[in-house]
Amino acid sequence: MRAACKEYEGNVADLALNKLFTQHPTNKRYSRVLLKVVTLNRLYSTSMYAVYDAATHIHERAEEIDSALAAGSPEIVDTIAALTLSATGKKRHVYAFASKCCI
Repeated sequence: MRAACKEYEGNVADLALNKLFTQHPTNKRYSRVLLKVVTLNRLYSTSMYAVYDAATHIHERAEEIDSALAAGSPEIVDTIAALTLSATGKKRHVYAFASKCCI
């Protein structure tokens, strides 16, 4: 029973994210990027705490990211994952989060 519930929850999360990313396919508007980042991070439990930094990072590279996603370029995952934290200047590689951005 628990396994069936868990599978159902996963399917619902996938459907919700698919709808969100379909309705807002580009990364040109910061508010929409932030919405996608927060939702993806929460539903997939990627444990990425720097959501504002991630949204800014994606938004600043919107043209590059959008064209790579449209072309199906897997290399864009590394671009998305290479995050610099604004508070400390430390570099983080948020691969678990970035790989899910390319759904």
